[in-house]
Amino acid sequence: MSDTKRLPLWAWMVPLLLLVMTVAAVQLNRDALWFDEVRTLQKVGGAQYGPAFTPIGIVRHHIAIRDSWPPLYSLAVGGWGQVAGWSPFAGRLLALYAGLLTVALTYRLGTDLSHSARVGLLAAVLLGTSAYHAYYLHEYRGYTLSVGLAVLCLWSYWRALDGHIGYVALLLLSAVALLYTHYITAFLLGGVGVYHLLFAKKKRRWWLILGVLGLAAASILPWFGALSNTLGSEFGDVRGMRAGTALLAIVRGFGNGLWILLPAALVPTALLLRQPNVRLLWTVTLCFIGLALAANTRLSYLVSIRHLVGLAPVIALLAAFGLTVWLQHERAPVRTAGAALLVVWCVVGLWNSFDQ
Repeated sequence: MSDTKRLPLWAWMVPLLLLVMTVAAVQLNRDALWFDEVRTLQKVGGAQYGPAFTPIGIVRHHIAIRDSWPPLYSLAVGGWGQVAGWSPFAGRLLALYAGLLTVALTYRLGTDLSHSARVGLLAAVLLGTSAYHAYYLHEYRGYTLSVGLAVLCLWSYWRALDGHIGYVALLLLSAVALLYTHYITAFLLGGVGVYHLLFAKKKRRWWLILGVLGLAAASILPWFGALSNTLGSEFGDVRGMRAGTALLAIVRGFGNGLWILLPAALVPTALLLRQPNVRLLWTVTLCFIGLALAANTRLSYLVSIRHLVGLAPVIALLAAFGLTVWLQHERAPVRTAGAALLVVWCVVGLWNSFDQ
């Protein structure tokens, strides 16, 4: 088949998104609501906990109960429930739609980072078949929204460096939204800030972006003031994982349950560390993990790596760069090994997604 008749790589996103949607959709009503999902309804006055709160009522309720989540997801649920209803199916649909958009944004980010649709598609495939990401596609919780905003922050930052000034505004909006959606996923912004200070070229736009990142960070201070330093009170009686246990859980959890998959995909990125795109992803990953573990010593909240699910698309992007090294190697056995690694990742991820 000639190149002119070959299906463009972006077109493969259509069956991928349909697959991801199918994996999640068949499980939307599989489980009863668990404790945290019920709390989602309680925070907005949904279903039997009504009448539904106003937006101001939702914010006041978050402050009153000293909630460990900022209010943006609850505000989104409050508006969504008024339109779609308060059933578990309807509520989980919001998470599903946010997760699908996250996979699509990951393709866009990977393509723009690498100037290669192949890398973007690989990253989307790895995230779309990640069992850990897929699980939260059918949970009445805000994890997929926070992950999507994390990808949007990274994409708008990368485009803001040399692109239209509108991307700077998008960076500000997405960063503030991320801070008000999930405190821990917002550690991603710390990694972006470190990269910007140490590695980004000091052009005129550099100062503007630095100011935007600082303004976004300052935007959360009024919320902390309203909480009166009660952040983390929910975790006061919980003992979180130790650093070593958490790191092993990251390798296993974000590698679809097989210890070897993630290291095998990430090792080749050592050859690409001179590239600004790979350096950005590694800086964000290491800072995210470092800040999360440092906060855990104080708040002891890491009872599960679900709090670190914002790492999933960043790790998928790094793994996509690593797999590209495997798949484009001059030796056929190495290319075959890379293809086998990709197939195993996808098959094991889909299997774990359906394994109760």
